[in-house]
Amino acid sequence: MLKKIAKLACLTCFALSGTLTADQQMQGSAAQGPEIYDGGFTLGLNVGVTTSVTAPGLALGYINDFFLFDIGFNFTNHKDKNDTNKDHENYADFKSHLGLRNQVYDNLYVTYGVVGSVMAGNFSDDNHSNHSHQRPWSVGAFTGLDLQITKHFLLSGKIAPYQYYRNSNGGNDNLVFASTDITLSYVF
Repeated sequence: MLKKIAKLACLTCFALSGTLTADQQMQGSAAQGPEIYDGGFTLGLNVGVTTSVTAPGLALGYINDFFLFDIGFNFTNHKDKNDTNKDHENYADFKSHLGLRNQVYDNLYVTYGVVGSVMAGNFSDDNHSNHSHQRPWSVGAFTGLDLQITKHFLLSGKIAPYQYYRNSNGGNDNLVFASTDITLSYVF
């Protein structure tokens, strides 16, 4: 898994370096100051880190000077190596951010708003009893930074200082700084 993430990071850096070079050549030697980029629709790769899982996924969204929205998706097939019953957990995790952006400097924005997530799938029962499972979900607040590196590339980092989490067994947790997201997006 780490090899795949490392390869993806290397390919992204390679593609980004080509875009940076092309942008610098297009700007020429004009000393007019930095260009402030408009927003638009985004499509990117997301890595979400929680207290127990690092999950890569896809993210689709929209940004402009004062607003942001995105929805991310990943799929996991999990099998416990020590499980003799050969139970698998297949689930999809959907996470969305809705918030505001305030420009701090040139193409650097501070972001804040609400975050929500929901999981869908078949969850195996730890004690193999026959009670039903509920769909896990969470809702909370986020804050972060957006850096629009070039006209077409946006790097976003978000952290959730607080989230209310409802697990599959019906219990709930109050999570403090337990979720972060890093996304590299292409801006259309």
